[in-house]
Amino acid sequence: MSAVKRSEPTRLSRRQRAEATHWRIVKAAYTLFCEQGYAGTTMAQIAQAAGVAVQTVYFVFHTKAALLGRAYEFAVKGEHEPLIPQQQAWHAAMAAEPEVTQALRHLVTGVGEIMRRVTPLYLVARGEPLAGGQPVNLTKGDGAKQEIVYRYTRLVPPGSAGNAASQGIDLTKPITLA
Repeated sequence: MSAVKRSEPTRLSRRQRAEATHWRIVKAAYTLFCEQGYAGTTMAQIAQAAGVAVQTVYFVFHTKAALLGRAYEFAVKGEHEPLIPQQQAWHAAMAAEPEVTQALRHLVTGVGEIMRRVTPLYLVARGEPLAGGQPVNLTKGDGAKQEIVYRYTRLVPPGSAGNAASQGIDLTKPITLA
């Protein structure tokens, strides 16, 4: 009978360990900023939540403001595949979609996911409290809808098939996506 070879656990490289530490700090900062606010969160609390020394947080990010900026970037790009919005799948689907209502559906889905992550951080960074730590409902109110329409008109080039104007749609009037 042959002996079973045991595989040794894969040892992370120094770079991989540094990257994992970086992400732990960013995630901890994002969570604490959303829960406690920017002013109510200390670098020591972030370090403790990330399982690192406070000196590590300062070494990697230097200031709390720089860490807030990285937390915003994390919120916009997402966790699993951190890509800028223009490189995310929903954006490509929107740009390739010939029908404007379907393109808008992709846009609202993609931007909605980003807004779900960014809004709590944005509000607490501005000093606005969240009700029970819950993000504001962006499905209500004309301001959010106007912003989405504005962003759509900026993302889709005027001559493209997915552009609303090329299909005779007036974006200043309500659109039913059903």
